[in-house]
Amino acid sequence: MARPQPRNILVCFDAFGTLIWPRKPVPQQYGEAARKLGLGGFSDRDIKTSFKKAFTEMMKDHPNYGHQSSMGAETWWTNLIHRTFTPLLNEKDRQTIHRDLAPLLLRRFSSGEGYRLVDEEIGPLLRELRPLRRHQVVGTTGSEDQQRPYRVALGVITNSDDRIPAVFSSLGLGVGPLRGVQGLLPAGDATGGIAEEPQHDIDFCCMSYDVGREKPDAAIFRAAESLASTSIRASGRVQTGAEGEEDGLQPGGSAPESDWTSIYVGDDYAHDVCGAVEAGWHGILVGTEGGKARSLPGLTTSVSSIEDLVSSGGRGFRAESAATVLRWLCGQLARFQQPA
Repeated sequence: MARPQPRNILVCFDAFGTLIWPRKPVPQQYGEAARKLGLGGFSDRDIKTSFKKAFTEMMKDHPNYGHQSSMGAETWWTNLIHRTFTPLLNEKDRQTIHRDLAPLLLRRFSSGEGYRLVDEEIGPLLRELRPLRRHQVVGTTGSEDQQRPYRVALGVITNSDDRIPAVFSSLGLGVGPLRGVQGLLPAGDATGGIAEEPQHDIDFCCMSYDVGREKPDAAIFRAAESLASTSIRASGRVQTGAEGEEDGLQPGGSAPESDWTSIYVGDDYAHDVCGAVEAGWHGILVGTEGGKARSLPGLTTSVSSIEDLVSSGGRGFRAESAATVLRWLCGQLARFQQPA
């Protein structure tokens, strides 16, 4: 008897360089904020050099944005900002770091003031994808009794701290409350009711700061799988089988690992593609990285249908951009959508 097709599709994206990018170079934004508060005597190039040194030191002293040190991300970034500017201040002019500098920069880089979407198509494509992720989507491969509903979860996996959901929300994307490990919800949030289609453009954000592991560690991909199972249960995209059991989900709302076809999209070959493939996912590289990445087959030219991914193990591909992947995914899922 043929092995049934996996019932769930999980698509996750990297954040920085894949979905979002600074509106202006970070040193320029740091310089603008500092000069607004009366600090000066340094160039954006000076800030870039000092920031790089301070970032390296902070990651060595307090890895993963302070997670290892039980340091809050806000304190971590405040310390980095101070380490960046302290060597640049003119002692003769008795310059000191303005008390509002760190809060000003933290607010900026927690919102659309500091970041933009990499491609203006990303927002509309995510919204187009919403109704195509409904549980009515069905597969067309195999015998009739093997055709099962595809449930599609969409998330973000990023080596970052907990500002990411706020950044996406400020850019006009609907972001679900799920984050952390084992599908934990922030205090005060409850699971949603029955919904015919996903209620958010992004179901969950899986951040290294919450998980305690960074890409390419397989643990962060496993945490995303747990969040995906919880997001489907919370959104109501759960089928009920003949015995009254929730189809495809184990007790507690988790789906067995083998029941997911998982795809990760990112702009870093080693961390994103290799990390994903090692975890049993498909990895799709976007952007212009060269080297070994040049040998990856093109997603849109080498994968004729999403069934090709469902029926195979983890593989690496290339695509021009996240928008290219989203357009491809919209086209593939539209093929399976049942008439209302």
